[in-house]
Amino acid sequence: MRRWMVVVTLLVSAGSVWSQEEGGLRPAEEQTLTGEVVALWCLVREGSFGTGKLNNTKQIVCIQRGSPIAIKVGTHLYLVAVEDHVLKDRLTAWAGYRVTARGHVSMRNGQPSFAVSSVQRAK
Repeated sequence: MRRWMVVVTLLVSAGSVWSQEEGGLRPAEEQTLTGEVVALWCLVREGSFGTGKLNNTKQIVCIQRGSPIAIKVGTHLYLVAVEDHVLKDRLTAWAGYRVTARGHVSMRNGQPSFAVSSVQRAK
């Protein structure tokens, strides 16, 4: 029961953040986000990880087992939509680390979604 409450809280808070910043987010335009790559299932199960190597392996395993990838920017969560296998492999390898990604932000089922077109490790 607690896990579902966390998931609902994350999705509701992400949706409300989108509404508050709607003027700054333009779904039709390419945008740049800098944040931590996270395995959504692990984030819900374990809570906040922080960044770095310590959490990298655990999150990679989560993603390989089917967890959706998200980019956590502050308190915002953006579900990642990526069709390019090279980009997906990079995001998987950098799970738990900060990245700078370019792509298009849109709403999908009330959740901000980020279609990634390029990604690199953040400085």
